[in-house]
Amino acid sequence: MTIQQKSEYWQAILTQQAQSGLSIVEFCNQQNLHTSTYYSWRKRLTSEPKATLQTPKQKLIPLLINEVTEQHNTMLTLTTPSGYQLAFDSNLSAHKLTEILGLLP
Repeated sequence: MTIQQKSEYWQAILTQQAQSGLSIVEFCNQQNLHTSTYYSWRKRLTSEPKATLQTPKQKLIPLLINEVTEQHNTMLTLTTPSGYQLAFDSNLSAHKLTEILGLLP
């Protein structure tokens, strides 16, 4: 069985378990599957990037803001769902912050 076939097989198993209404342990017992194998495949299939989708390369784009601000040690830090952190001086105007955030994908 090829890796693609195994992936398709286990994806079907995961779908069957979700639709069965049974707990994972109950489902695996009924299907004579090892729960450790089930969890291993679930992790693999949910964390594997799809082969057909190319992950775009990320770029660092310098952004210059010509706005005079008073010096304060207070920073505003935003964390994106993908883990990136953006730090801004707390004196940055709401208008400029809106412009910057509008550039994010």
